[in-house]
Amino acid sequence: MCRFIASGLQERGIVDWDPVHHRVRCQGHVINLAVQAFLFSKDREAVDEALRQAEQDETIDIDDSLANCIKSAKAAASERRYNWFKGVAGQALGLDNETRWNSWYLMLVTALKSNVRTALHQYVDNWYTVVKEDYLSPDDWQTLEETATFLQPFYRATLETEGDKATLDRTLYTMDILVRHFRRSKVKHKDRIPYIS
Repeated sequence: MCRFIASGLQERGIVDWDPVHHRVRCQGHVINLAVQAFLFSKDREAVDEALRQAEQDETIDIDDSLANCIKSAKAAASERRYNWFKGVAGQALGLDNETRWNSWYLMLVTALKSNVRTALHQYVDNWYTVVKEDYLSPDDWQTLEETATFLQPFYRATLETEGDKATLDRTLYTMDILVRHFRRSKVKHKDRIPYIS
């Protein structure tokens, strides 16, 4: 589409417009990069690097330190513990995927369900010595709940603009919604996030 616009503008002598520079990137990719920067960046410099890489369309190395908050529930070290957890919770947590943030979001939403959360508490009680480094305090649970609430519109926007639903008007509309959501969240949490400017 951008090449068609560029050739039309050039034929009319209106402007020399570079279609590669002005291309519209996949909204799912843009959302993925933005949310990964939010989830896994430790400081302003890391956010700036994520933005630089997004502009260059590079891959971001993900620091999964936030994801470690709920890794104890996976019980990867022991099939017996994993089966115990799955039996008590009635489901598995799923796996996080370093290339797509939404797998982490879905794991988080699952962990916050009351039956899974109860199973996580029981899991920690039973195997505390093994998982004490990943113990989730009440403040951690609050942060995870707020994070899930913040991420939900990004997840919905990704679903609403994938495949044949990815029209330009729908993409622009959902991006406007996400920008408003981000601005409101930024104001709401301004005292809790030190590197947001």
